[in-house]
Amino acid sequence: TDVPHDASLLDLWRRKYIARLNGTLGENGLDDFKGIRELVICAAKHFITPPEQLERAVVAIEQELKQEYNILMERGKQLEAMRLKQRVDADIVMLRNQGFCSGVENYSRHLSERPPGAAPFTLRDYFQEDLLVLIDESHVTVPQIRAMEAADRRRKLNLVAHGFRLPSCLDNRPLTHHEF
Repeated sequence: TDVPHDASLLDLWRRKYIARLNGTLGENGLDDFKGIRELVICAAKHFITPPEQLERAVVAIEQELKQEYNILMERGKQLEAMRLKQRVDADIVMLRNQGFCSGVENYSRHLSERPPGAAPFTLRDYFQEDLLVLIDESHVTVPQIRAMEAADRRRKLNLVAHGFRLPSCLDNRPLTHHEF
């Protein structure tokens, strides 16, 4: 059912789209919405993308799929090509209809419109450039940064090689040692 854009909180509550629960008392009710002038409801998934940007991402995903599908077919990997096409086509349907899909993070480069190989967005992007980071147990932590990125890359290269993911999934990754 489509939710009208001009629906009030009361309308949404009556239609059972939303409910405000008191976790301590286990109660809910209409009175809980009295006095609320504005309410922010966040998406169920961590990617919130405007429709125009989502459509651009889907077009880029379709282009990457076509290219990777052709490469796999030229290499005689029909099973991998069909597996990839089936999976990505299903993800595209979900993205267009629901705005998200299982494994949406694998399309993060397209959704955030980053160039290939660019560092992923992280918490540090919200801080000033002159941020000082103190690392406790640095003799253990710092080497793990390089190892974490390398292990993630090896695992995803295997998924790409066998038609489970598009190559752009490699850009959903931990920061490299240099980026960190």
